[in-house]
Amino acid sequence: MADSAIRAPNWRANCLAHRPMRFRRHLAIATCLAAVLALAVGAAAQSPFDIALEAGLAAMRANRYREALERFREAVAAAPDNLAALLAQVRAANALGEFDEAVATARSIVAMAAAPEHQAWLAAVAERAGLTDEARAAYKASVQGEWLGRSDVAESYLLFLVDIGDHTAALELARAEGWLAPDRDYCRDPLPGINRRTGMLLAWLVHPDQAPCLLQVARSLTDEGYTRLPRHILLDLIAKTDDQKLKARATAFLRARLPQHDVPTLAEALNGAGYSLSRRLQNDDAMRAYERAMAIDPRFSWPPSNLARVHINRKDYAQALEWLQKAVALNPDHLRAVQNLGWTLNELGRRDEALAIYQRALALDPDDAWTHANIGWALLKLGRESEAVPALQTSLRLDPSQRNVRNFLDTRFGADPRVGPSPFSSHDR
Repeated sequence: MADSAIRAPNWRANCLAHRPMRFRRHLAIATCLAAVLALAVGAAAQSPFDIALEAGLAAMRANRYREALERFREAVAAAPDNLAALLAQVRAANALGEFDEAVATARSIVAMAAAPEHQAWLAAVAERAGLTDEARAAYKASVQGEWLGRSDVAESYLLFLVDIGDHTAALELARAEGWLAPDRDYCRDPLPGINRRTGMLLAWLVHPDQAPCLLQVARSLTDEGYTRLPRHILLDLIAKTDDQKLKARATAFLRARLPQHDVPTLAEALNGAGYSLSRRLQNDDAMRAYERAMAIDPRFSWPPSNLARVHINRKDYAQALEWLQKAVALNPDHLRAVQNLGWTLNELGRRDEALAIYQRALALDPDDAWTHANIGWALLKLGRESEAVPALQTSLRLDPSQRNVRNFLDTRFGADPRVGPSPFSSHDR
């Protein structure tokens, strides 16, 4: 979520799919909101309210969330009881990580019209703000009755309950929603009508000692920016599974990809907001979110690592190096930070140091294709092709989708007509 590595020769993020943390599960709500807003600006008259709201919506479409929030504030000032403007203000504040404002505005909306969809927005932003009791009450209210998007919110409610550790309430919700089936294996036989992740969470709740899919759901949650929940899932999996290979993989992932402590919800959410903002090139606001996350939890290594990515995006590698060194000092086992540190040293021309760091990354995860690729590219720049080629071959064997690696090896050794690993890779010879 928010925790990604830089890949040579180009860096890319590996999570969130251009969505704010946890936003996908509220997509139906956002769709309803968009419809409401479209109706609000459809009138021909252009009052100060209309102008402000329309300008805010245009800024939102362009990902200029700070500007959008200012315009929505103007619209609300002109029409304090207008639900469309208030909902838009919640949405913009949420995107910026301004959760106090988002919660206060959502409360105002619920006070005026306590519709389930309004309760769902209050639940979502209160959850991110770390207001557990308020989020729980709003979620409970949001699943009353039938409305468009209710099923998605019910699954979000289950995820929230599991995240805060209330498994009893989560099972009660699952039973009320008709998600519990006798003798069902939720890993191998997903329940129709719910998403795959919800099914895997039910596996943890119902048959945790027979749930090999827990590593998969922990990976997915980590990529979405969660920290505490996947950590607890993996600790439980490691304690209960008899599959020694699965236990070893879970232990390695827990060590290399997750913090070594429980991160507060607000710090986790701010890191996710920062990541989403940086993906939309709102770098100043991303940096603010990361800095606030670090202030809440100074031990959390993801925000300084992600802050370094903002500086890398600006090609300020010296500043990026400082933040990555801080991240690695906080958690020497943070794989993404170690990988990015090596990449940044390489960009600064400090290739021998970069190679040493990459070896640290390799020790954390010997099967990480991108680490092998980064070692190969660094060796090539040092003129050590005989050592670089095996590293690139190993990288391609581990991940055949790497076009840049394949193109280099095809150019060097001849094109491979197959889709799989190249004929000159270590897989074949």
